[in-house]
Amino acid sequence: MNDMEKEFIKELEQTRKERDQMKEDAENCRKTLADFKKRMQNQLSNELDYSGACSENIMDPCRESEVVRMYDNMKTQSWGETKEKLWKSYSLQSTDLREHAAMLIKMVFDLAVQNVKRIRYFIDNTCRVQPATSQKTVCLNKITHDFQLFFYYCDLDYFKSVVKEYVCTGHGGVCIDLAAECYKVATLMALHEPQLTPVWEVGSWPFGYASQKVFPVIYKNNVVICKSE
Repeated sequence: MNDMEKEFIKELEQTRKERDQMKEDAENCRKTLADFKKRMQNQLSNELDYSGACSENIMDPCRESEVVRMYDNMKTQSWGETKEKLWKSYSLQSTDLREHAAMLIKMVFDLAVQNVKRIRYFIDNTCRVQPATSQKTVCLNKITHDFQLFFYYCDLDYFKSVVKEYVCTGHGGVCIDLAAECYKVATLMALHEPQLTPVWEVGSWPFGYASQKVFPVIYKNNVVICKSE
């Protein structure tokens, strides 16, 4: 075997080694990509199902946009109908109407938030697992979402019974429908992941003049998603 043949064989062996290394690198990249896709799929699935951070699951009746729509409907249609009934039945002045409604809305939101705190406490203690894991978080989110679905599908009469027991609606019960609807919406907000938090602006009742705002601002992660009204 002459020198040229030896050199050719040497180059051929080197080429084979480089080819094998490339195949190994490609296989490692394939495994890394498959693992990344799996992790992202799980993460995105959780986001879609519960938080709405990336997008929304349009099949979820408790999705953020639907809860926001319910809140907006309460602020306009439901409050408008209640205001008209109070005006016709009791001839209340505009300021008195707003004052009464603002106090009622605040009491109902506080009641709903406190009840949801008890629900979350029950979930956390019933499903306590140490150490905390991502699987535990997913499990707790699913249980919380099941509670949210339960309240979503509850008949309005259920919420009427709750507010009748804890909240003095007054004025012959004219405001009972508004109070019940408010309790439902407030409960769905408090059970949302992440939570949708009501914040009463300074200057709005009961922290200032009743002629300011009746309904609170709604925040999600320090971002306003619903304005006060």
